[in-house]
Amino acid sequence: MIKAIDPATRKVTLTLQDGEEVSMTAPPEVQNLDRLKPGDRIVATYIRATEIVISPASAKTPEDAITAVEARAEKGAQPAAGIGGTITVTGQVTGIDKAGNTIKIVSPGGGQVHTVAVRTAEGRERLKTLKVGDRLTAHVAEAILLETQPGG
Repeated sequence: MIKAIDPATRKVTLTLQDGEEVSMTAPPEVQNLDRLKPGDRIVATYIRATEIVISPASAKTPEDAITAVEARAEKGAQPAAGIGGTITVTGQVTGIDKAGNTIKIVSPGGGQVHTVAVRTAEGRERLKTLKVGDRLTAHVAEAILLETQPGG
């Protein structure tokens, strides 16, 4: 909840759900700061979805890629903003520890080896068929929406 706003400095003080207070300066890109007042609430909604695709070493995989999109409320509207994006990245399996439920992955072009824990039951089931040399392509989508709600 917004505790205080100083329009001259653009400093906004928030009271978090646990009672902690934090202050920050709203950058110039934040429009409609003048529409906010103490007692208004700021609500954040975050989503993340991940899909992993297993391919044999010889299969063609998508290029690594990052995309992003952002939006904000129009001038004069109740303040709100959102940002989202996707990441696609492929790695090659260099090691499998079925007992420890981990795999080692490296970029097909070379580089640092990462050890990844396989946490889900579905993932552990798929681990049984995974082979060294297979490629894993991760498609990750994330988004956050910030909206303000007038105080009561």
